[in-house]
Amino acid sequence: MRNSALKKANYQMLLPNKKVVYLDQDNQGGTNSRSYLALPASSFNKIKHQADVRFAMPTALTFKMPDSKVKLKNLKRTNSSVEL
Repeated sequence: MRNSALKKANYQMLLPNKKVVYLDQDNQGGTNSRSYLALPASSFNKIKHQADVRFAMPTALTFKMPDSKVKLKNLKRTNSSVEL
C-alpha cells in the first residue's frame, strides 16, 4: 500500500479506525508536512458556541457527498456555519 499511495502523499487525513490493522515493521515509513484529523461535520454542528472552538491540530470537517441538488441544499442548510 505504501508504494502505491502513502509514499507519494504530502498530506494525510486521519480518519477513525473502523477496524484496527497491524502491519509488519519495515523501517521505510516517511513523514508528512501536515496531517489532518477528520471530524464529522454532524458532530461539529452539535457544538453551541462554534465561533469559540479552537482545534489543537489541523482538522477537516467531513460529510457524505450529496448526489442530488436537494441533498446539496440540505447539506448547505444544516452546515450553514461551516464554509462549504
